[in-house]
Amino acid sequence: MQNFLALILFVASIWGFLGYIEPRYQEVLDLKQEKAKYEEALDNAREVDIIRNKLMADYRGVADSDLERISKMIPDGVDNVRLVIDIDGIAKRHGMFLSGIKVEEGKSEKSSSPIGETQVSNSLGYNNLFLSFSVSGQYDNIKGFVKDLDRSLRAVDIETIAISSKQGEEKIGSDLSASIRLVTYWLKK
Repeated sequence: MQNFLALILFVASIWGFLGYIEPRYQEVLDLKQEKAKYEEALDNAREVDIIRNKLMADYRGVADSDLERISKMIPDGVDNVRLVIDIDGIAKRHGMFLSGIKVEEGKSEKSSSPIGETQVSNSLGYNNLFLSFSVSGQYDNIKGFVKDLDRSLRAVDIETIAISSKQGEEKIGSDLSASIRLVTYWLKK
């Protein structure tokens, strides 16, 4: 009888372990794993916070005049009118005026491959704007204008320049006409 009672208690303890304790123990293990994941996420968040604070301190250390220059170089929005006014100011310094101004937003870039031209979307964090215009003047004035355009704070890439003489005036020192197409950039928001 004692053996029978011992056997019943032994079977009851195994049943209690397998039926109640082991599932609860597995829940505890799962919760420990979840806790470890949350602690890792908190550690990562702390590291990000430290890096953010360091970057904010560096940002605050930049002079306002430098921030203004950076903002002018690559603005965070397109301002066609300001761009045309800036370029017109450069042209006026060289005794020239802009004419035939055309502005178009760049939506995607064309990429040439052995298969043919394909459209490539710009995923680099900036957009572009194409500006076409003409100026007329002496060769030295046009040359100075292009140099000043290259030195301006606004990031512009000159895609094409077509210089031609005015009809009937092909003598030395006569005014030339320059058709220019350039691209400028601004940051995506």
